[in-house]
Amino acid sequence: MDLVLMTLMLALLALVLILFYELRSAQRRMDDMRSDVESRIRQGLLGMVEPVARIPFLEQRLNDVERDVAVLQPLPPPLRSPADPAPASPGGD
Repeated sequence: MDLVLMTLMLALLALVLILFYELRSAQRRMDDMRSDVESRIRQGLLGMVEPVARIPFLEQRLNDVERDVAVLQPLPPPLRSPADPAPASPGGD
């Protein structure tokens, strides 16, 4: 009986040691994955800094182009729908 109990205890001890090393390995892999994800996020955010910083300049350029186009091309008269009354003739009746 003592031999069976001793064998069972050694088997449980071996199982606990295996689980301990497996959990440690899984924790190490999770830490590696976390650091990899953090570095990728950091690189992505750093890659966005320059384009985001240029937005005000692009908005200013767009406003300049819009103003230049408005000066070069006057807006056409608004389209009339068939329900709108006809404009009065300039010569008068």
